[in-house]
Amino acid sequence: FENIYHEGRRRQYIRAVATPITRADVPAHWRNVPLVHLGPIADETAAEIAHDFPDATVLMTLQGWLRRWDESGRVGYKRWFDPDVVRATDLMVFSEEDINGDRELEHKIARVARHFVLTRADYGGVFYQDGQPQEYPAHPAQVVNPTGAGDIFATSLLCAWHRLQNIHAAINVAAKLAAYSVTRLGLESAPTPEEVRETLRQATTAQSDDES
Repeated sequence: FENIYHEGRRRQYIRAVATPITRADVPAHWRNVPLVHLGPIADETAAEIAHDFPDATVLMTLQGWLRRWDESGRVGYKRWFDPDVVRATDLMVFSEEDINGDRELEHKIARVARHFVLTRADYGGVFYQDGQPQEYPAHPAQVVNPTGAGDIFATSLLCAWHRLQNIHAAINVAAKLAAYSVTRLGLESAPTPEEVRETLRQATTAQSDDES
């Protein structure tokens, strides 16, 4: 991908596409893992793979299924909705930009999804549980480059939910780690082990305080 930012908006071009990943490509021993994150970037992953992990917590980031591109590689919005796949997924995450502001699709997915997070960059986002929305705030950060923040948010959310067993605490952890990421460039945007440990420690302490 080539990402060009102007006044907070991204113009995106795709320069190469990976070989498609089908259900047959998933090794049998992977089907027993506890956590699965399906995160296509260019419609290269079969969405039906979500059905193949019955004992796992499955998170799906939709961005790759929401993209189409023209002959120049310019990426645009493509609507995607498969209610059977949505129901088979424990948690869905995508951004307001990914769906090009398509509120109708947002509400269709919210009615079907068990858990669903719509991220809104500097404005935090909305968490839907069984169709009921609840907004959450963003953590303030000095933005250097926002590329990859959504992927860090989603992966952090899945792992933190598994660790903390509390979706609201996990969203807070994910938002904080994503905020760290936008302050740095390239691979340096990934949260450091120290940042992860400290953010989880704060979340665990907050949970203990709430319970006492």
